[in-house]
Amino acid sequence: NFTISNNYIGGSSAICGGTPWTKTNAKYNNFTCIKLYVGSGTASNIQGNTIKNFSHSDASNAASTYWQGIYIQAGTVNIGTTTANTIGASTGTGSITYTSGSGSASAIDFLGIRLEGNSIIDVQNNVIGSITTDNLASTNRTNFTGIYILRSGTINISGNTIGSTTTANSIYANSLSTSSAQTLYGINNYSGSGSTIRTISGNTISNMTNANTGTLANSYTCGMRFSRTIGTKTVTNNTIRDLSTACGWNSAYYSPLTGISMEAYGTEAQTVTGNTIYNLTNNYSSTGTSVCGILFKGSTSPSNTLSGNFIYNLSCLTAGNDIRGLILYSSSEGGTTTCANNILSLGGVTPANIYGLYEHSGLGTHKLYFNTVYIGGTLSSGSTNSYSFYSAVYSATLPNTRNFRNNIFINARSNGVATGKHFAVYLAYTVNTNLTINYNDYFTSGTGGMLGYHTTGTYNSANDISTLVAWKTATGQDANSMNTNPLFTGAGGTTASDYKTTDRTIIAQTGTGITTDYAGITRSISYPTMGAYENDNPLPVSLSSFTSALNGRDVKLSWITSSEQNNSGFNIERKSITGDFAKIGFVNGKGTVNTPSSYSFEDKNLQTGKYQYRLKQIDNNGNFEFHNLNGTVEVGIPNKFDLSQNYPNPFNPTTKINFDLPADSKVTLVIYDVTGRQVSKLLNNELRTAGYYTMDFNGSSFASGIYFYRFIAESAGRQTVISKRMTLIK
Repeated sequence: NFTISNNYIGGSSAICGGTPWTKTNAKYNNFTCIKLYVGSGTASNIQGNTIKNFSHSDASNAASTYWQGIYIQAGTVNIGTTTANTIGASTGTGSITYTSGSGSASAIDFLGIRLEGNSIIDVQNNVIGSITTDNLASTNRTNFTGIYILRSGTINISGNTIGSTTTANSIYANSLSTSSAQTLYGINNYSGSGSTIRTISGNTISNMTNANTGTLANSYTCGMRFSRTIGTKTVTNNTIRDLSTACGWNSAYYSPLTGISMEAYGTEAQTVTGNTIYNLTNNYSSTGTSVCGILFKGSTSPSNTLSGNFIYNLSCLTAGNDIRGLILYSSSEGGTTTCANNILSLGGVTPANIYGLYEHSGLGTHKLYFNTVYIGGTLSSGSTNSYSFYSAVYSATLPNTRNFRNNIFINARSNGVATGKHFAVYLAYTVNTNLTINYNDYFTSGTGGMLGYHTTGTYNSANDISTLVAWKTATGQDANSMNTNPLFTGAGGTTASDYKTTDRTIIAQTGTGITTDYAGITRSISYPTMGAYENDNPLPVSLSSFTSALNGRDVKLSWITSSEQNNSGFNIERKSITGDFAKIGFVNGKGTVNTPSSYSFEDKNLQTGKYQYRLKQIDNNGNFEFHNLNGTVEVGIPNKFDLSQNYPNPFNPTTKINFDLPADSKVTLVIYDVTGRQVSKLLNNELRTAGYYTMDFNGSSFASGIYFYRFIAESAGRQTVISKRMTLIK
């Protein structure tokens, strides 16, 4: 129950005024402004304190030294929950400068707020900004962390501002650090043990710059990093923007510049939702580096969640580097992660390789539902590629499960004088075991655009796939996927609503468990929209029922609409189990009506087999959507020998003759004139399997008059004979 409030620490005069509180580099020292080591009963409070106007330098040394604003070594504490604490300033630069000694062994140097112990702590509304760090030796590192978490217990960090919302380089790690890895974190949660619950919400991390120009591994600049942590973490509704570095290292999925990096261990669920990340720039001048919006590795929990995040405007300075919007990966630990309703918009003139949504599977399950990925801009030089969706297998020996449905993957990127390839979907494997991919929209529109790629090993342009039909054939998947421009309201824009689709025909599959969209709008129960945003425009046609009835070899389709808008009509399409859909008829629509309308169509004289039906509803402006009949229609074999009346009758000059065989038979079908003279033999004792048959008769060479046709079927030693009359009129 200690309270430390409304104090001013720093400066040479009252209220942190005057010249900076200065410590020279004659010696090296640890320095802490406020430290609590208290009990876990009644919470202690740190409220409304101001810490600024410092110039602190340390002598050259091999030991670890640090500068700390607020340090909680142990205890239950509220920090800024009623009145914000300020460390530095919300505007300007250099309110606090810290120059560490040249020793490279120092692992952590400047900490705005440091949290340790095992109890409850609440950190809200604090400001950490206008801070510059450096090192006496420019080749060595001086690390910065705004809020550092190394504790168990229950922690809430919300509404804090790290950096400035208005001033560039508010947090500036000035050392070039070419000989030691320099890190710059807004919030860093490293390791930790015991039962932990952490909520990180509503924080803003902005205008942080790492001047590091080295190529050393683990030289991170990161808005929020959760590394090798256990416990439940919920990271939601944070804004991370305007971060930069010039670091030149890279790995398969780790990047030196990342908005949010979540690498969890243990069994507790991890949640990263509703965060906005933009304007991340890596200025490294050579190849071999990258930038990433979100890196997510869930725990072994069956309910990790990565959803509703908006990432845009990530860039690398040099061709051959990598931009990765969102990386979802798992290794041998397993677990299940649902990645849904995320919006990624990347591109511009950056010459780097671009990966929108990068999925990297190991042991476990990845579910990718209702994501929207847009790659735009123009590649002005080089031959780098871009991928709206890229999926790479971690290990062929691990039973990873992947389920990709209801996503919009758009690559509108185009070549100027460059020669890159720009893919909507890229599967870096050919084995489809435990893979479900369907009901997605793949669309490319620029020069160099390519719908997909599906193979293993080194890229070979011979394996490029340019059409949806070829893609379905190559993968054996995506039966219901589309190749349609979703008509975003503002493609390439910087607000999430720019990626609402105005095309209501890209209907998603139900049953994924995703009931709301990016904005929290309830999705349609029957006809949800692909992509992160649910299209709230009414369906052109609201179909309330679609049924079939079988009568012998005839199928009657019936459907009812509850309302119609601008409805031209319905193509009726049919396919056999092994075939493709083909149009078999058209029924006119009612235009625009708000009352129920009933329709029907008869598909007659089908052969024995299984069939699927769908309606292609077409608007007057040419837009369309499909409605599938649930299940299949099976036309069986007849239950008796039969010969139908020819149709048409009378005829001129052609007609059709149907007959039914309940068993395999030898069949003869003969035409006679009125005198009994045989004039044609359509079948001559030919073997036919059980089923329904139709024969065509052309009477163009015969005179008008009465004719007879006789059907003879022999099966199992028995003979069936049936004759009927027909009339030819010319």
